[in-house]
Amino acid sequence: MKTMIAVALITGLSVTAFASGEDKEGETYRKIELKDLKLDPEAHEKEDVTYRGVFLDISSRFPAFMEDSGFDGDDHYRVSVGDEELPLIVEQDSDLGRKFRAMKRHTPLNVYGTVREFDVHPRLRKDPAYYLEPKRIEVLGEPVKGKRHGPHPRPRRRW
Repeated sequence: MKTMIAVALITGLSVTAFASGEDKEGETYRKIELKDLKLDPEAHEKEDVTYRGVFLDISSRFPAFMEDSGFDGDDHYRVSVGDEELPLIVEQDSDLGRKFRAMKRHTPLNVYGTVREFDVHPRLRKDPAYYLEPKRIEVLGEPVKGKRHGPHPRPRRRW
């Protein structure tokens, strides 16, 4: 009975250690699903989080509210990983900026960073109110190829 309790405690401790995640520098990141982060970003504000996603796009164009928050297209990139509802803001001169520029679309990644709120709130509800300030990324493999990620097939006529 005592050994079962000890095994259960050790297993529980190892599961919580795995769920929290630890960076190479010793910083701890909370592992979270992207859908949970999109649903309630204010619950994770100023929190170090990690999530898995696919690199979609990089752009130096910013909406007006992002520019009013201090992010300029001359100095920063807006990166979409997994979804555009939580953009990553990266400096162009940084190592991460160079990595994202060289990356191919649909590359699977682990992203480590801090959730921040924009200084100026967007006027439209569809625009994000929060962004992720990435500290590092981890490439998980080659770009994913498949039916969902390729060009749309030409529709067939049925006559």
